[in-house]
Amino acid sequence: MSGSTWLWDGGGSGVYRSNPAICAGLPEAGADGWPDGRDAVFVWGAAPLPACWRNAANRDDAGGSRAAAGFAAEAPNPPGGERPAALWILNAGAASAASLPETEWRRRLRRCGMAAPERPPADVRRYRVAVFHLEAVHIRRLLGGFTSRTMTPGSGWTPDVDAGRGIRLQGGGNAAKSPLLRRLGAAAVSAVYALGLDAASVDLDMDDNDRIFVRQFRLPGAEGRPDGEFDLETDVILDALRKFADDYRSACSSGAVSGSGGGVLLGADPEFVLLKADGRIASAARLGGLGSPVGSDVVLSRRRLVHPVAELRPEPADNPQRLAANVRRLLGQAAALMGEAPLRMLAGAMPVPGLALGGHLHLSGVWLSSRLLRALDSYVALPLAMAEDPRGRARRPRYGMLGDFRMQPHGGFEYRTLPSWLVSPVAAKAAFAFALLAAEDMWTLRFFPSLDEPFAEAYYAGNVPALRGCLDGLEREIRSAPSYSRYAVWIDPFLRALRQGGSWDETVDIRDKWRLRKPAGPLAAEGAER
Repeated sequence: MSGSTWLWDGGGSGVYRSNPAICAGLPEAGADGWPDGRDAVFVWGAAPLPACWRNAANRDDAGGSRAAAGFAAEAPNPPGGERPAALWILNAGAASAASLPETEWRRRLRRCGMAAPERPPADVRRYRVAVFHLEAVHIRRLLGGFTSRTMTPGSGWTPDVDAGRGIRLQGGGNAAKSPLLRRLGAAAVSAVYALGLDAASVDLDMDDNDRIFVRQFRLPGAEGRPDGEFDLETDVILDALRKFADDYRSACSSGAVSGSGGGVLLGADPEFVLLKADGRIASAARLGGLGSPVGSDVVLSRRRLVHPVAELRPEPADNPQRLAANVRRLLGQAAALMGEAPLRMLAGAMPVPGLALGGHLHLSGVWLSSRLLRALDSYVALPLAMAEDPRGRARRPRYGMLGDFRMQPHGGFEYRTLPSWLVSPVAAKAAFAFALLAAEDMWTLRFFPSLDEPFAEAYYAGNVPALRGCLDGLEREIRSAPSYSRYAVWIDPFLRALRQGGSWDETVDIRDKWRLRKPAGPLAAEGAER
């Protein structure tokens, strides 16, 4: 039944088998037949997936796999229809991650901006963080790490972390109380995601300057004890899996796991910069503060609060055109607030050396899953990177990490990977349309190039010619997606520009692109120009 959660432990006769400690709380093998569309299958350890779950649709014309094996495989006995809902294979990258040499997985983490040195520092505090599906579920202090600094509760230290069995993080409540737990949890989640995993335990080191280093990772089930019991992190991940199974089935029953059929609301907080005639950055404080629709972002520089970056906070919408209209309205207000000052408004990834800009998208009305996050990476971040001004490469790896997200207190989540698409109305509307398509069609999309190492490497290196090697596969999937017809009017112009080798120019004043310095007219009202 759609919405069930199964566990694959490498057994040959069933989806999972034999060990009651693993099976407790999950459906018995065969109880619901084989896994069906939208069922979740969790890969326990590094056991290879059954051959019947490998999907030929994940191969390109040259026959090479363009997704982690089994990540979006069809059910063995799929329901009727041309594009049946795909299975969701959690931890499908386990076998691949387990086979990576240590030098390689460390290199991949450093590529994403994480500290994973070949020789981890010695004078550290050491922690083990268990991660399951985008959430740190347990943290404990390991013996053997030490520090010369005395830790006290008043310094942000959480004594529970030092207890023998650590502290369980349930629903983010415990993590929210401690900056230390938040930082450790976020670092572990980022490392697990960057390695193509959904669950693992990560050993982290923290030095006296509070810098975090990745020391090691372990797959669940990899170090079970001979007596049939498991280590602490394995038990925690099993508990998280059982809770996930209940929550996932309930979410499937209520329709909350997908935005298919509409219902997804899209918001944004894109950034831009004001540049003086002499090339210096002008403070954006003149545009407003943190709470206003047209405002600025505050950073600390040399013990002073400065406002180098301007930010728009448009009303969310369920349609790319409406959201673009809200954005353009705020851009017009920003231009009016600038008055006659000889300033330029620039956007993109890094129009001013050293100053990275973001085009964060806010999604609500759809449940955040690792499947959705990887769809956003593949169908939004990668296409935008193909059109990026070459100077924008410098934004990564400190910013622009694939899978960068943040939960929002009002509900929904913020996808933070993108550069500022304000650089072009065509790019903005395409980003909105791609995001809505990814949210609504995540269960029928089967091509995820962000999981393919050559394309991930090309993304972080800013190698646009190599990255465009996945364009054929992406375009094929996009045009086959059920919601494509609703978004084609905003997607097709961007795809045509990519086919023609186009890229945006971060030196152009965005008021010209959005037609904010020309007399009002039909085109100006729509902001439809590139």
